Amino acid sequence: MSRERYVNTSLAKALKILDLFDNERRELSLSDLARGLGLRPGSIYPIVYTLWRNGYLDRHPDTKKYRLGLKILVQAGYILSGLDIREQARPVLRRLVKEHGGSATLSVLGDEEVIFIEEETSSPMIRAHLIGQRAPLHLTAAGRVFLAFVDSLNPTALEEAPEDITEELDGIRAQGFAVVAEEFQGHVLTVAAPVRDFRGEVVAALAISVPKAKARNKRKLAEAVLEAAREVSQALGFRPKR
Repeated sequence: MSRERYVNTSLAKALKILDLFDNERRELSLSDLARGLGLRPGSIYPIVYTLWRNGYLDRHPDTKKYRLGLKILVQAGYILSGLDIREQARPVLRRLVKEHGGSATLSVLGDEEVIFIEEETSSPMIRAHLIGQRAPLHLTAAGRVFLAFVDSLNPTALEEAPEDITEELDGIRAQGFAVVAEEFQGHVLTVAAPVRDFRGEVVAALAISVPKAKARNKRKLAEAVLEAAREVSQALGFRPKR
C-alpha cells in the first residue's frame, strides 16, 4: 500500500509555498506563489492566509506581497541552538580518515589559540589525543585558518605571528585552505579549511594530518578537506551566496 495516501495535501501545499522563498525571491505576490505551484491564486489563498495568520508569512501593507515571517526565524533558532558541531562533524571526520588515512580534527578558536574538540584517526595507534589540547594559532593549519578568516580576531594575534605567516594569509584566503608541514610531528602534512555557521561566520576549522609520503597529491587532499568543511557548514545552516 502506498504511503502517499497519508500525505495531507493542504499541508504539503503549505510547505511547498514556504519552499518558494529564497535569497533571490524574498517577496512574492499571491499570483507568484500560485504560479510557483502551478495552481490558481484562489485555490491557495486559504493556505496562504493561514500561514500569514500564524506568523509563518508576513505581508507588506502596501505591495501586498508576502515574505517569510518571524515564526520561521524562531523555529530555525530552536534547531540551530540545538546543533552540536562535534556531532555534525564526527561522521565527516570518520569518512575523511577512512578515505585518506591519517588523523582528522575539528578545532575552535579560544583565547587567541586553537582548541581541539574532536578527533578521528584511521588507526588507534596514531591517535594524538588532541581533544582538549591547545596550540598557538600560527603553529597549526587550523590556527592559520582562523588568522585568515576571522575578522574579529584581536590584532595582537597577528602581531605575534612570524612575518612569513602573515604574508601567507592572503594565499590562504584566496585558495580557501591552509597547509602546514610538520605541525606536531616531523613526518606529517596538515591541511585545514574553515567551517561556517548559518550567518557565514567561521566557527571552527576542520583539518587532516597525513604522512608526507602519502600526501603527494596535495591538491586532491585539499579538495577533500574543503568538501568535508562544506558538508559540516551546510549541516550548521550555512548557504553560500550565489
